[in-house]
Formats: sequence, structure tokens, C-alpha cells
Amino acid sequence: MTHVPRGLLVLPLSIACAVGCGAEPDEASPTEIGFDSGTIGDDTSDGSSGDGSLTILDGGNNGPPPVNTISVLDTDDFQEFPQYLAMRKSPTEGGDAAEQARCEALLPGLKGLPFYGNTNTCVIFNTGIVNAIKDQTQRRAVLAQGYEEVRVRAGSDSAGGRRLAVEFFLDMMNESADVNETYLRDHLAAAKAAHMPVIIALDAVNWWDKRPDLWNFFDPAKPGYDPKNVDNVEWDNPAGTNPPRIFWRNWGSQIRVDTPIPNFAAPRYRDAIRTLLNRFLPIVREFEVHLPPKDHYLYGGMIVGTELDVGSNHYYYANGNQYIPSPRECDPGQEWKGGACPKPAAGACSAYNHNVCPGPSTATPIGYHAAADMKLGSSINDGVKDAIIRDYVSFINHSIVVENGLPTNKVYSHTAAPSYGVAQVGSMIPGWSMYFGGATNIGTTAGPFIESSETQRMHGWSSPEWLPFGPNDSDPQSAWYGAIEDALNYRNNRMISMANWEGIYKNPRAVGAVGQSMSAPRLDACTFSPRMIIGSADINGTTGIRISFSSFNVTTYLAASSKPDTNSVGGLAVVDVANEQLEPLTRSHFFGSDAPQKVYVQLATDGCSRAGAGQRMLSPIVELTITGNGQAPSGTHLFSSTRSGVVTLSWEVPIDTIKAGYEAYLNVSTDPTFAAVDVANEVATGKTMYVRDGYDPNKTTFARLAIDSGGVRSYSNVIEIK
Repeated sequence: MTHVPRGLLVLPLSIACAVGCGAEPDEASPTEIGFDSGTIGDDTSDGSSGDGSLTILDGGNNGPPPVNTISVLDTDDFQEFPQYLAMRKSPTEGGDAAEQARCEALLPGLKGLPFYGNTNTCVIFNTGIVNAIKDQTQRRAVLAQGYEEVRVRAGSDSAGGRRLAVEFFLDMMNESADVNETYLRDHLAAAKAAHMPVIIALDAVNWWDKRPDLWNFFDPAKPGYDPKNVDNVEWDNPAGTNPPRIFWRNWGSQIRVDTPIPNFAAPRYRDAIRTLLNRFLPIVREFEVHLPPKDHYLYGGMIVGTELDVGSNHYYYANGNQYIPSPRECDPGQEWKGGACPKPAAGACSAYNHNVCPGPSTATPIGYHAAADMKLGSSINDGVKDAIIRDYVSFINHSIVVENGLPTNKVYSHTAAPSYGVAQVGSMIPGWSMYFGGATNIGTTAGPFIESSETQRMHGWSSPEWLPFGPNDSDPQSAWYGAIEDALNYRNNRMISMANWEGIYKNPRAVGAVGQSMSAPRLDACTFSPRMIIGSADINGTTGIRISFSSFNVTTYLAASSKPDTNSVGGLAVVDVANEQLEPLTRSHFFGSDAPQKVYVQLATDGCSRAGAGQRMLSPIVELTITGNGQAPSGTHLFSSTRSGVVTLSWEVPIDTIKAGYEAYLNVSTDPTFAAVDVANEVATGKTMYVRDGYDPNKTTFARLAIDSGGVRSYSNVIEIK
């Protein structure tokens, strides 16, 4: 990357392209506490003072705030976005009480609780725990120990800008919505109690057993039957005759799956997914926005899919329905073992049932139904498969980011589509599975895509399913450590998730390497956090934004546009309003505009360089209406923003104001004259930010900063919260 000297303020066009070089325009959404979806601070068209765009959580009529209320004065408004090394807990294990004593010795917190573990993990992460442990308090305590066991076995959970995390699956259609909601709430409570970052893998594709109302088009005697369900399943021919009713996948060994293959593009299938997302994601958002600023890293993000593809994890042998009545051991692709299975003839694949070689290479193409729904033609090729998966990923991303307001830069895709670029939609972090040689040498897998341009080298990437060696192999700890470090330090990696915890749990060399990476990273390791916009205000007719602290050795650029359009990595595509490099100590920026003008603002932070290529992280795009002369007003500045009812107030006090006897007070009142300070009166000396929810939505609230300095009292501008 061509780095701009710190003395220059103008962002070169080549770098500006990277700030903004496409998501759909409305996929830009703010992320940190204090951001409302699509707006921040003052968004009045006439440039008047106040903060009319704020959305306040219903706290009740003069009653106490909700139980989860934040009322935090924060000294440091540095916004942490760590790099995650996650342990993926598989949901497929069953319990074994014989392991209880061993696990209680490892995790004393399990004593006195119902046991739900086995030889591969002391706490199993699957929805079966909801019925296995009826008491919510006990269930959440057990799950919290499941997070704790990762830290205990690794021995360390952080190093610099890295954090150890836990990934769990939410198979949205493989259990009832009620059970899944309970399971999700329990996990978030457990992660918070254990103080461990949580990453949630959303899947509505691989398993949809509990939704026969979507896939049962063929059996009137079974639940959910409706001939119209044929619209929701995939075809193996352009005419849609005799659609697949089963399919196969190979996850270590071939298995038959007794449901049809979902049609990624089916409107009713997508409506069902959207309904579930709109039920589950607000729960995640509530968890995320109600984390105190210092704990915001505990939300690790969302993973979209599990190796999303067409025809690989859902392969279908030619005329595959004919095998439904036969024993599974006689399925094509299985090794012939005699017994009831007919002896194959001599020739190709004679060692397998029906002379059919195993796996997708000999399967019949699928995807015709999605292709027809998307008007992509009547043939299946890699380009068509890519288009189907890209559209599905975009659909889920839109629901996560735009419809439910979760952070843009903590959404990871997980694809196995033919082209690596399919994983990148808007600002989400592309992700792919990496195993063995591909996991130890990224250059042989996603490397060519990542290296394809300066923009790609700077943009983040992830591997939500990563394993460099067989968990039962004898590879030394040094090899595991080297593989982890090589992956984490390849370009701008944001997350790798080891698959699976159950496999490496008893491998001391693998777990030892995890702890080593979390306590003693390689000397060339580097992570950084981007600067964020944490508030805005209109002060005497001039619009400004408040900017978070800068981490060490980074360069930040401010770009503002008259259009919300984004490029292929989620940055502003057009930078026509402002294009400046921020000085490291700059904490606010004020805009100049003769008339009220709607703009879209974004920060791009460049951090440490790896192999000659810098890393870049983008802030969310913030929409606001600007006016003013571009000069900072005199005095103390108070800024505000909101997100999901959590109001953030931040301020900037001029250095020359801080004199002998300096004291600062944050006044929050329902009285605009502040004759009575009836909401909050906080001593704010040395603080920079205040976060709170629980306001009464039926009342307008006002905030200001009162400064006593050198025997003189002064006040900031007044922020109106309503």
C-alpha cells in the first residue's frame, strides 16, 4: 500500500477507492453503542440544534430503568475490535455421565449442576440442553462453564489485540423457534457470565428437519404436507420432474440426509428465514448494544452459513430417489461390504455400491430451481452456482445489518462456492473453510483472491472452519503454533475458528498451541482497532462529529459523500464532500456547508503492514445533515447518538479550559433550563463518555456538561434527547 505522509490531509484517489471500492446502498449501517440504524446525532433538514433523530428505549412512566440498564461513565472511548481465535463447538455430540468426575475436577464450577458433557468436551453445545436441564439458572450456569472450559484448557484468553472466543451453531430450522430462542438467550447470558467472546453461526440450509411445512411435498401421511412445497426444494433437471427427496453429504464419511435440498431462491423459504432472523437477531442486538463499552468485544459477530454451496454439501446421485427404500449401507458412493447390497460389476468403482464413485464428482447437477427462480437460464455451471450463493449471502447480510442493525464489520460469510469472491458481499468479512495444507499455507487456498488487488490485501478475511492437522495426529505443538500464527498473521485476518473443539479437546499439543498464541504471539503479529464515529451534534449552526481515540501507529482518513453507494469492500464509492487525513490527536471534526446537506461519512483506519501491504478497517457509514462554516465552535462540545435505545453522550473539553480547580459535571434533566437536574448529575472530571438507557420515551430529556475551571463556570451546548 502507498502510505500517505502524516503531514498531508488529502486522501489520494487510489486510497479513496480503497475506502470506498459494492454492497447495496442501504447495506451501510452503524455499529458501535450509540449508533442508530442509518442515522446518528442531529439529522434535521433545517440545521437546527437538537438531536431529534434519537430513538429512546421505553423505560416506563417515571419507573426504574430496565434491569439491563447501562449507566456508565467511561474514561476511555477507545473502541476495541479485536482479532478472534475462536473454538467452534459442534452441536452433534451426546452426553456421557461417566465423564462427570473428570470434568468437575477441571471445572469446579460444574459441581452441584446437572452434567451435560462427554469425553470430548465437558459441556456440550446443542439444543438438547434445553430439555436436559429444565431449570434456566442451572442451564445457563452449565453453558457458562462450557465457555470457561475453553479458557481453562488454553490457559490464556488474550494477547494484545487478540481474543480467544467460542463459536456455537444456531441451526434455525432444525429445532422449534421456541427452543432455539431459549437456547440463544441462554448462550448470550452464559457468554456474558463467563466473560468470553461469543460468535454465532447462523444456518438455515444444512438441516431443516423441523420444517416439513416447507419441504414435504410428497407424503400426505406426514406432517407439513403441501404439494406447493415443491417450490421450496431444489431440482436435478430443468423441468423439475421427480425432485430430490433425499441427498447426501460427506463430512468425514458419507451420510444420507432424509430431507429434500432447499431452493436458496424460493420466496417462501426466504420468508421463513427472514421471520426467524427477525425473531432471533433482535435478541443478539439487545445483547450487543447493552454491553458496556469496555466489554463490547464480547460480541464476536455472526457467521452466515456453513460452507454455502450448490451441489457439494448437498449432492444428489442420479435418480437418487430410487435408493430411499434401500438400506443406507447400500447407498451409492459407499464402499461395497456385501450383505444385502448387490455385488457391483467389474470396472470403474467396482469397490463401491452400484459402481458409483463417491462424492459430488459423480453426482448429478442441482440448482436448476434456484436458477429458474433467479432467471439465470436452464443450465448449471460455476457462474450460475456463484450467482445463487452470492444472492443468498446478500439476503442474509441485509437482514443482519440493515433490518436488525448489527455491526457491519462483525459479519462473516462462510462459503464453499466455486469462486472465492462469492463470500464477499458489501462490508462483510469473507470466510472460507481451510483444512490441512490449505490451512497451513493460505496462499494455496484463498491467497490468490486476497492478493488480487491492493484493496483485497487491505480488506479483512476469515476462516470460520479451520484445521491444519488431524486432531489425533502426532504433529508437535510447534507445528500447530506455527500454523495458527501463519493464519492469524496472513494479511488482514479478523477471525479463524478451529473445527472442532471436540476434536482437539484432548490433544495437548493443539490446545497448548492455542494458549501459546493467546499469551505469546509471534513477534511479527499485529492487530489494531479502527477509529469510530461515536456521536454528533449541531452546535450554533455548525455540525460536528465526535471520533474515538486512536490506537497506536495507525493513520485514519475521513471521507464524506453525497451518496450512500458503497464499493466491493463496503467503503464509500464516491468521496465528493470531504476527503481528509485526521491527525492522531483529532477528536472531533466540523463540516462546512452553506445550506443543509445530507451526507454519508466514514472513517478508514490503516494499521500495521504485513509483507508490504497495510491493513485497513472501515467504520460504519453514518448519515447526517450538515451545516456550518467548518470551524470548531469555541468552548466545550457535547455530542450524542443512540442505537436500540442506548444513548451515548461524549464530549470534548478544550485544553485551555482545564485550569486550577477543574471539575466537570454531566447534567441530564427533563427541564430544558436545568433548574432541576432530575435524571442524572454525574461527576465527569477525567471522563469522556456516558452511556445509558432506560429513558422515558414520553418525555424529552436534555443534557449538557457543566465546567468549573479557574473559578469560572461554563456550559457546553445542550443536547435534546427524545
